[in-house]
Amino acid sequence: MDPFDINAATLEMKSLDAEIKRVHTTLKELKKRKEFISEKIKMYLNRGSHTGIIINDMTILSVTKPKTKALTKKEKEEKIKGVLRQYNLEPERVSNELSTAVKGKQTMVQQLVIKKE
Repeated sequence: MDPFDINAATLEMKSLDAEIKRVHTTLKELKKRKEFISEKIKMYLNRGSHTGIIINDMTILSVTKPKTKALTKKEKEEKIKGVLRQYNLEPERVSNELSTAVKGKQTMVQQLVIKKE
C-alpha cells in the first residue's frame, strides 16, 4: 500500500493557497504603506532643502537616478524595424526572424492544474 494520503495532501494544498493569498494581501498593503511614508520623507527633504538626514540610527538620502522603463513587445518590434530600415533591410522578414531567434528555449514540464469548484 502507498502510505501517501491524497486527501490530507489536497487539504494542505488548499490551506497553503489560502495562506499565500493572505500573505500576498498583507504584503501589498505593507508595500503601499512604505511607499506612502517614502513620499512623505521625500517631501520633507525637498521642503527643507535637505539632501539627507541622520535619524534613529538611519541615514536617509534623497538622490535622483535614471530609471529605465521596460518597453512593450510592440515598442520593441517597432524599434527593431526602425533600425533595420536604417540599414535598408526588409524589416518585416528580418524582425520576425530576430524575434524567433531571441525567444527562450521551450521545454516540456509537468504541472498540476487545480480547478476549484
